[in-house]
Amino acid sequence: MPPGWAGSRAVSDEGVEAALAAYDRVVEAGRRDADLAEANRWFEAAPSPPEFVENWAEVDERLWGSMKRKFDHDPIPHALRLRCPQLAIFGGADELVPVADSVALFTAAAAHPDRGRRWPSSCSRRRPPRPRRRRRPPRPGYLDALTRWITAHAG
Repeated sequence: MPPGWAGSRAVSDEGVEAALAAYDRVVEAGRRDADLAEANRWFEAAPSPPEFVENWAEVDERLWGSMKRKFDHDPIPHALRLRCPQLAIFGGADELVPVADSVALFTAAAAHPDRGRRWPSSCSRRRPPRPRRRRRPPRPGYLDALTRWITAHAG
């Protein structure tokens, strides 16, 4: 999703439901490989909360092309084909990614006999836009651990 998606304003339960319904219409347009003009018609088929309307207004042809390729993407078949080291980093408080399920799926993929070697992997699945929170700085030691992993697997 583009920067700025979902502002920090509180949204009512009705607003959330309307945003999810609008998102479902957009996803369905993507599943049908609609161009942006058709996606706009799907989006405008019912009222949406102002926050979602503002965000949708930022979508251009390039972004729409990228977004519709990611709806319902299943990364596991790709993970099974990888033959290189992979680093899995999951945010324990991530509201957009089902962390425990993702860890289990990627652990199984990493250990799959067709892989040959066992490496950890990573995942990201797009879900409906949610209110954006301020970014927190990385936890102490995170960047050091990431640097050590990259250094150990470089070259």
